[in-house]
Amino acid sequence: MKRQKRRSLLMWGALGATLAATVWMSGDPQETELAAAAVSRPAVRLARAEAPLTLQQTQIRMRQPITQTPGDLFPADQGQEIVDSSSNMVMQPTMPAVPFQYAGRLIEGSVTTIFLLDGQQNLMVRAGDIIRSDWKVEAIGPQQIHLTYMPLQTAVTLGTGEEY
Repeated sequence: MKRQKRRSLLMWGALGATLAATVWMSGDPQETELAAAAVSRPAVRLARAEAPLTLQQTQIRMRQPITQTPGDLFPADQGQEIVDSSSNMVMQPTMPAVPFQYAGRLIEGSVTTIFLLDGQQNLMVRAGDIIRSDWKVEAIGPQQIHLTYMPLQTAVTLGTGEEY
């Protein structure tokens, strides 16, 4: 019971010290000067507004209001022309970044199983396996995994970071 009472007193003391420090810091002289300057500025602006206007200021105030509605700045046809003009270009497919991360390996006799992370999914693959129907594990070496991106037949190596 004493321990709980002591802890409660310490918490209330810490709260009181925090509040005292906040009040003490809010009385900073620089902030007071800045606040006084900010309050005095609107009074100066009011004094200027009451002064007689010059000819240029009068002309600016008497500007005619805009009565026309603005036209469509971005018409839909304009975007279509850009698409049509670029349709002649043939886009070459590109290989995406390798979506897998190396997580570990398991060696059972002569068979090596690799653990890969695909986002939140854990995969267990061996040489020759096809992952997500577009990646093939060609070979597994001691320091790297050889993959092929099948749609483009592009070979990629994924480092394991291990040394043997």
